[in-house]
Amino acid sequence: MKFVVYEDENVADLYPLTLTRPAFQIPVGAWTLQELLTVSFPEAEIEYRIRAELTSFFDFPAQNNATPKPDELWINARAVPSTANIEKIKTGDTELDLIEYPHEVIIWHKRVCDANLQRLLREKKWTEIQPNVFVGENVKINDHVIFHSDAGVIIIDDESEIFPYTVIEGPVKIGKGCKILEHTLIRDRVVVGDVCKIRGEVTESILMSYSNKQHYGFLGNAFVGIWVNLGAGTCNSDLKNTYGKICVKKGKEKINTGEQFLGCVIGDYSKSAINTSIFTGKTIGVSSYLYGFIDEDVPSFVSFMKYLCCGSFTFNVDKAIETQQRMFLRRNRQQDKQDAELLRFVFQATQDERDVFFSGKYLHRI
Repeated sequence: MKFVVYEDENVADLYPLTLTRPAFQIPVGAWTLQELLTVSFPEAEIEYRIRAELTSFFDFPAQNNATPKPDELWINARAVPSTANIEKIKTGDTELDLIEYPHEVIIWHKRVCDANLQRLLREKKWTEIQPNVFVGENVKINDHVIFHSDAGVIIIDDESEIFPYTVIEGPVKIGKGCKILEHTLIRDRVVVGDVCKIRGEVTESILMSYSNKQHYGFLGNAFVGIWVNLGAGTCNSDLKNTYGKICVKKGKEKINTGEQFLGCVIGDYSKSAINTSIFTGKTIGVSSYLYGFIDEDVPSFVSFMKYLCCGSFTFNVDKAIETQQRMFLRRNRQQDKQDAELLRFVFQATQDERDVFFSGKYLHRI
């Protein structure tokens, strides 16, 4: 049986997450769909098809209007990377749980994290340093670190270091080459990607690789993309003062998520200044810069300074590319033409969104 993983027209509803990646590369509960299919079906032929506009940046063919052949099983790229969906696929069932909107990545993450971390334990040799706490190679655990693993497994991958006076409550997964700095509390279904620096309090969140939150502040029920930096004192709200259900916006549409706890979604390369406060249920685009109170969604390539003297404005794409280059050099990575051109593509693809934003149309508090 051949698997064909395809992107449908609804991947645009997952912006900003799918502006910079195919939908099957969105991490949920420590796995992307691509990763989970690869380890679950090691002998299978798997073909990935993506939107035509992304083929210049990713080595996958474009999705076409073909129909499934008798020996093919087609899988929607928005399928949740979960063990439950994998079991359905094994039976030939393609009626899978799908991710419809960006905030649902956080919701599904909380639902599948426990089982997905158990699946991760099977993929390599780990050392169990205390009950339900597993580490990879060359992991350094300093003195005065406390692990609470009764509620779930704790996994710390290769070359990471946990600094003193840190508390980690499972289920949690820390990626490779991370630094969990002093006086940090990480608890309840947190997955941190590779080469991240974390300090402060983090709960029920996903942080992708090369993102930093290395100062005090709270991050809860949130999704943070790659190469994001959260400045000192940055906090997000994940609970309304009324304890009511949190709503999000999609264009003119107001969506009741049904969730009492829901934080923010932050796209790749975005940054927050010191003491930034992000309200519940807000979505931040790619390469946006945040200052002060963030009480509405922020499109890609916007410097949001609504409550400061200069106001908000478009962030120049050339400056974004320069910033990307500087960031990469700090991690001993060279920026290539493809990296820069992807940012240019996203800038052009989101121009209409910025036009609406700066016109004041559809702006309202929820």
